Amino acid sequence: MSDIEGAWDEVHAANTMGWRVGRPYLHDERRCWEQYAFDPAERPDAGKRSREWVAIGFTEVDCVREMARCLRELREGRWPRSGYAAAMKLDPATDAIRSLLDDPSPAVLVVRREDREPLVSPVWYRVAHDAIEVVVAITDGKLEHLRRDPRCTLMVFEAVPPFRGVQARGVATLLPDAGARTRLAIASRYLGPERGPRYADIERRPPGVVVRLPLADARAWDLADKLP
Repeated sequence: MSDIEGAWDEVHAANTMGWRVGRPYLHDERRCWEQYAFDPAERPDAGKRSREWVAIGFTEVDCVREMARCLRELREGRWPRSGYAAAMKLDPATDAIRSLLDDPSPAVLVVRREDREPLVSPVWYRVAHDAIEVVVAITDGKLEHLRRDPRCTLMVFEAVPPFRGVQARGVATLLPDAGARTRLAIASRYLGPERGPRYADIERRPPGVVVRLPLADARAWDLADKLP
């Protein structure tokens, strides 16, 4: 049995939920393999699915094995940890940087006021496919600034050695957070499976808007080689 056949066997064994799994393809711009899967039982809201996933790997075999890992987590009732970081144009694109993004790390979002002065806010985030997502309440002043000027910067960082960080800059896309699904996923990352749903309860909090910022041109760093 070849490596790719073995990887597909892992996918078939993990996919007990009946997700549709596509064929992996080579993304020329990112120089990586991607594979898409989704839950056919879900009725998309305005064409956008919430139960979908893109696995990414340096090779076709790595990509299919990553999909198998994600499906195993879904089968066990967990939303998969982001597996995209090895394919992002991050420097250094290492497991250490990936773990920074996968963990509920501190982050700040910088938007522009009308007078062009920066407005810096602490935020929670998640990585979804090739973007970082943040949810902003419709009553939050940041949303007005973003609707006027969607250019923004999001920085993820740590306050302990080796002081890793990732910065994503670009034009954000604003999308409705239908059913507070994104807020629930993000809150559960930071607060856990019990407190997260209570925090995201749509009866307690105003509706939100998903702010999606592409990661294609993100840059990363750590100070490991500069510390004494």
